[in-house]
Amino acid sequence: MSSELEQVVEQYVKAADQGDHAALEATYSPDFSNIRVADDGGRAQLSGDQILFILKATAKTWRPRPARETKIHHAQVAGDWGEVLITRLRDLGHGWEPEFLTLIWRKIAGKWLLSREFVHQRRFAVLR
Repeated sequence: MSSELEQVVEQYVKAADQGDHAALEATYSPDFSNIRVADDGGRAQLSGDQILFILKATAKTWRPRPARETKIHHAQVAGDWGEVLITRLRDLGHGWEPEFLTLIWRKIAGKWLLSREFVHQRRFAVLR
């Protein structure tokens, strides 16, 4: 992975953990979509605007959700596209559990923007 994209991924993960809506807004591409599925049957598809609305509405009660462990398993850049596979161990409100992410990045006007985020987790939790 390019050091530039690696830095962007690290900043994105930090912003997501902290609920930093300004940093996330600057990272999402105009067509950003977050697709989440869970072993317990939960499923959601959220646009960047929907995620930002939730974060802004819950800003006063937001609790950071840092991971105990974050590991990048695969990262590849092909032209203006990047793909990153990550596993994380996070407490999303039900104790520590694994979370699997596939991030699809696109370089637009010289800046890496997140186009798609696919998340698989054990229990369904959306921005709690």
